[in-house]
Amino acid sequence: MTIKIRFSSSLPLSRLLAAHNAQILVIVAWVSITMGTLLLRIAAEEEMAGMDMTSHGGLAYVYTDHEEKIKKQQLGVA
Repeated sequence: MTIKIRFSSSLPLSRLLAAHNAQILVIVAWVSITMGTLLLRIAAEEEMAGMDMTSHGGLAYVYTDHEEKIKKQQLGVA
């Protein structure tokens, strides 16, 4: 008993397999590059202090009166 498999593609099976392998490699490379840049982390001390002060030099939100005074000093408002 022989089973014949027909492919609708005009490419030989070896070229089709090579094309699939190339696609897999491209996807793996793309994910590695994009996730590698997203997984860059800051130091633990900067994370605990907050990115606003350590990286941007200011407060993004004002939660207390003390923070409001700091924000006004940074803006030069009396």
